[in-house]
Amino acid sequence: MRPVPDKTVRGRLNRPIRGLAYEVAHVREDVLFFAVRHGRDDGHDRVMEAISRGAGAVVCERSGFIPRRAVSIRVPDSRLALARAAAVFHGHPSQALDVLGVTGPDAPADFAFLLGALLDRAGASTGLIGSLQHLVGDRLLPPRPEGEEALEVQRMLASMLRHGQRQAVIELGATARDHGWATDLKLRALIRLGAPSGADAAFRAGTRWRVAWTANRQTVRVLRADGEPVLAFGLHRVVATLDGVSLRLRTPWGLKTVHAPLRGGRQARRLAGVLAVAAAWGVPWARLARAARRLPPVPGRREPVEAGQPFAVWVDAAESPAELARLLRETRALEPRRILLLTGGAARQSPFLRRRLGRVAALGADLTLVTTHNPRHEPPAALAADVLAGARAVRADGVAAEPDRAAAIERLLGRARPGDVVLLTGNGHRARQELDHCVIPFDDRLQARRILERRNETVIGGLPRLSSTP
Repeated sequence: MRPVPDKTVRGRLNRPIRGLAYEVAHVREDVLFFAVRHGRDDGHDRVMEAISRGAGAVVCERSGFIPRRAVSIRVPDSRLALARAAAVFHGHPSQALDVLGVTGPDAPADFAFLLGALLDRAGASTGLIGSLQHLVGDRLLPPRPEGEEALEVQRMLASMLRHGQRQAVIELGATARDHGWATDLKLRALIRLGAPSGADAAFRAGTRWRVAWTANRQTVRVLRADGEPVLAFGLHRVVATLDGVSLRLRTPWGLKTVHAPLRGGRQARRLAGVLAVAAAWGVPWARLARAARRLPPVPGRREPVEAGQPFAVWVDAAESPAELARLLRETRALEPRRILLLTGGAARQSPFLRRRLGRVAALGADLTLVTTHNPRHEPPAALAADVLAGARAVRADGVAAEPDRAAAIERLLGRARPGDVVLLTGNGHRARQELDHCVIPFDDRLQARRILERRNETVIGGLPRLSSTP
C-alpha cells in the first residue's frame, strides 16, 4: 500500500492482492476491499461480509472489529485511497493515452459524446467515458446510475489500451469531482466549456483550453487558459431539417460546409464547438467533414427511433418545463405536420413544476399524452394528474392521460401519421424506472422500436397481411 500515505495498519501485509473492490458483490479471495460510501450503500457497514467472502485486507476510515485473518488499513479518506490504488493497480493507463477531459456547466455530456464520436470516426480510435455512454474498444457500456468510481475509470482506460485505443475523451462532471477521478489521472488536454473555474486546478493537464460562444451563439472560439485565441469558427448559416443539420462555417481555411445527422439548431451550434476543438487538436478538415456525416445521435437527445415508419420518433431527456419548451420550440421550427408529445411528472418534481410542465406541453404540442417516467414511491396516477391539470388549464382538447408508460407509448404511436414528429420525453437514455420502491428495466427506445416493428409486421407492401384463420 505504498501509494496510500497517512495510513494506520493493523496486521501483516504479507499476502498478494489479486484485485480491488468497493462493492461486496465483487469481493473474491485476496481482494483489497475499500469501505466507501457509494450511492445509498456505506461500505463500512459491510466490512464483515467482505471479509467472509475472502477479502485479505480492508481500507476504511473508522475503527471497528476486524478478525485477525484480515488486515485493517485505516486512512483519512478511503475514496482517495481507492483512486490512488486503482491507478497503481492498472499501471497508470492515462499516462500512455492521450486523454481529453471535458468539463464545465454547458452540457459537457453532449459535448464529450460528440467529440469522442467525431475523433473516432475521423480515423483515430477513441474511447469515451461519460454519463451518456462508455465506449471501450468496440463495446458500448451503460454508465452506472450512481456514477463511476475511480476504480472503473482506471479499469476502462486500461482496457482501452488493451484494445489498441490510444486516445480517450472523459466527461469531468460532478461525479468526477465527488468520486476523486482527479487523483492520478493525467490529461493531455482539459477543455472547459464556458468561464474558467478554480476547480480545474485539481486535474493534471498538459494543455488547458476554453470553449466560448458569443452571446448570439454565432461564433465559437477555442482559447488558451491565458485567454490567447487558438481557433475560431463563425456560423455563416445553419439549416436544420427533420433529417439533420447543415452548417456553413467561416473557418481559417475559408467557408466550409458540414452535414450531420443531428436534430435542431442547438445541436448544430454544439457541433460547431466540437469541430473547432477537433481542428485545434490537429485533425485535418477533410477528415472532420467526412466524420460529421457519420456521427451517431447523442443518446437521449432527440435520438431517433427508426423502423421504417413514415413519421419521426425522437427520444429526449427533457423533463423540466424550460427543457421541454426549448425542445418543442426547436421541433416546431423544423415544420413537422404535427407534434405528438409524451410527457409526465417525476417524483422529485414539485406539484407546481408538474402543472407548469403540463401548460408548456399543451401550448407547444398538437397532441399531448400525459404519463410518468420515474414515479418512485409515489402513485403514477397522482403524478400524471398534476401534469394533466396544468395542460387542461390551457386547452381542453388534444390532451389525455395514461399513467402506464408502455401503454402510453403504444397509444401515442398509434395516433401518428406521415409527416408527424412523436416526442417521447423524460427518460432519455436512461434504461430503467423506479416504481413502488423497485428498479425495473425500461427503455423508451426499445419500447418504441418493438411497437413499430410489430406494426410493420402486419403490413406487406402497404396491404394488410393475409391470415390463414377466418
